[in-house]
Amino acid sequence: MSPAPGPQARYRESRAQRWTLYAAGALFFTVLVSMVGWVAWHFSTPPFRYQLYAYRILSDQTVEVTFEVTKDPDKAVSCTIRALNDYREEVGRKNVVVSAGERQLRVTETLRTRGRAVMGEVRECRLVGEE
Repeated sequence: MSPAPGPQARYRESRAQRWTLYAAGALFFTVLVSMVGWVAWHFSTPPFRYQLYAYRILSDQTVEVTFEVTKDPDKAVSCTIRALNDYREEVGRKNVVVSAGERQLRVTETLRTRGRAVMGEVRECRLVGEE
């Protein structure tokens, strides 16, 4: 009677099983890296960018806001500008549509306020039709 095989012989992986495990791991790693790369690229290239360049207090009832929008020339963007008082309360708001046709456009808008403003800002911008 021959002795029973030891645990190593009983649980030894064959070369085919090991190769399959390595291939599955490599495939999983490749898919994971591809997904992370796509997500990073997608969120690092927004469809548009905007930047406040200046604001100027013209009077107790008006503020001039200058900002720049960089976007796809085929898209239109709607930006909300606003004026704030000493307490950072909103005293004026206006939606400005930057139409399609230009890739980069600097916009200057005059905003009427209901009190003395101390600053103007671009609150947000959105693609027209995706609001």
